[in-house]
Amino acid sequence: MISFDFDYYKATQLEEAHALLFSLLEDNQKPVYYSGGTELMTSFRKGKIKADAVIDIKNIDGITSIDCIENHVIIGACASLNDVIETFNETCLSDVLIEIADHTVRNAITMGGNLCGRLPYKEAVLPLLALDASVVIYRADGLKEVSLRNLFEKRLRIDKGDILYQLKFDKDHLDAYASKRVTESTEIDYPLLHVFVSIHDQNLFVGLSGFGSYPLYKEFDLNTRISEIEDYFLPYVKDDSRSSKAYRSHLFKTTLQTIKDELEGFDD
Repeated sequence: MISFDFDYYKATQLEEAHALLFSLLEDNQKPVYYSGGTELMTSFRKGKIKADAVIDIKNIDGITSIDCIENHVIIGACASLNDVIETFNETCLSDVLIEIADHTVRNAITMGGNLCGRLPYKEAVLPLLALDASVVIYRADGLKEVSLRNLFEKRLRIDKGDILYQLKFDKDHLDAYASKRVTESTEIDYPLLHVFVSIHDQNLFVGLSGFGSYPLYKEFDLNTRISEIEDYFLPYVKDDSRSSKAYRSHLFKTTLQTIKDELEGFDD
C-alpha cells in the first residue's frame, strides 16, 4: 500500500512530458517519470521515495517500439524486457535479459527502467556497452544521440528532467560472447556476480554486475592475459551481507576461467 497521494499525468509527446515536469518543479512539487513502474512503485510502498506527481511516458510515440533495419536495431526505452527477448531470441541481449526477474515481472520492467533505476545491478547495460550502443536522449534543446559509453559511469549520467528515449546498436558488432550469472540461492535473484565477455575484431570486452557497487566494464586487447584482467577488476570487489569479498573474488576468477575455456579466441 502506498501511504501518500500523488497526481497522475499521461504524456503523449516528449516535449509535453519534459515541459510538464519542469512546470511541476517550478510549483515546488516532486514529479517523477513513470514507465514500467516496478521499482518505482516498490520504492513508494516501502517509503524510500515520495512524489507529488507521476508522469506516464509510455504513450509517447516510438518509446515502446522495436525496429530492426538490416543489422541496425532501435529499441524504445519503454519497451519491456520480454518484448526485447521475444524480438531478439538467442542473442547476447536476450540471453542477459531473460535472467532478470521472472516472466511476469519482465512484462513490466522496461529497458530504460533497468538502466536508470536506483538498483545497482543494471544488468541490461552489459551487452549494450559491449555492442557500443548509443542512446537517444530528449533534452530541452531536442533529441541528442550519444554513445552509451560516454554517458555511463556507475550509472547513466543524464540531467534531471531528461528523458531516455531510444537505444541504438548494430547486431553484428560482436563476433562472439559469453554470459555467466551466479546467484545466492535461486535463479530468480539479484546476482552475486554476472560476467559478460565479448570479442569484436581484436578487442575483448569484460563487464561485471553484482561484483562491485555498480556495473564495471573495460575493453582490453584480445591478447591481454587473464591475470591482468583479474588485477584490473579485483580492487572494485564489494563486501556485503550477501557475500564476502573473498568469495566474490573467487567466483570472479573461476567464472572468468570458465568463459576463457568456452570462448574461442579468448586465450591467455
